[in-house]
Amino acid sequence: MALTAAGRHPGHMPTPFADVKTFAALTLGITVAVIALAVALDSEELTFLAVLVPSSVAVLLTRRSGRLARELFGAKPSAWPVVASLVIFPILGALAVFGSGVGWKLPDVGIDTVIAIIVIAFGEELGWRGFAYPRVRSGMGAAPAGLAVGALWAVWHLPGYAVGVGVAEGASVWLFGFWVIAASLVFAAFIEISPRSTWYAIALHAGANATFAVMPITSEAADSSGPLLWMAGLAGLAGVGLLSVTGRRARTGAARVPH
Repeated sequence: MALTAAGRHPGHMPTPFADVKTFAALTLGITVAVIALAVALDSEELTFLAVLVPSSVAVLLTRRSGRLARELFGAKPSAWPVVASLVIFPILGALAVFGSGVGWKLPDVGIDTVIAIIVIAFGEELGWRGFAYPRVRSGMGAAPAGLAVGALWAVWHLPGYAVGVGVAEGASVWLFGFWVIAASLVFAAFIEISPRSTWYAIALHAGANATFAVMPITSEAADSSGPLLWMAGLAGLAGVGLLSVTGRRARTGAARVPH
């Protein structure tokens, strides 16, 4: 049997799942190292670099640099899914606040918060939904792929609890993990829109973080775990509902892994 151009037997070529394992291991390992260094140096600024790790690792693992943007960003986004991506979590957040019965006063949001929201969205989503999701999706349906990537995403957030970066303040690990995995179903539903575009995930992430910034969703802001529990439940229901429409490829065929 012929060797590949790289001189390797085809049977030894990396599989999509092998790529995901490498991505997850590097992302978690580098994140732990960054946070450990930040703690050792008592540097709050350094902890913020942790949110850039997923996308940075994805860029490093995307070997064909000529198609880097196309592979990680996906297709040019359509207008209506971008708008829907930006507003769905704020809508769910408002319903969560109303449903849990907590008070809400709109806080002052500075330009630094806006910049952080945008940077975090880009810093994470090229990795989780641009790189990892389509590879996991190649071997399973949309909902299981969304849950699998969500579980990895939740585990990646664990080191952040040591310094309070990238987590819902005051929330238990289990409740925050429930929220992250439930929200991942919404992310999966939007990524399933054809043609695949990571821009929807970036908009979703920005919308979610903006919701946490201006609404009393976290246990600390609301003095209750109710809003986050409500939001996680609503996100799960919304994700399942949306996937019933956009995830039909889960029944008709798997998403194509970029090459």
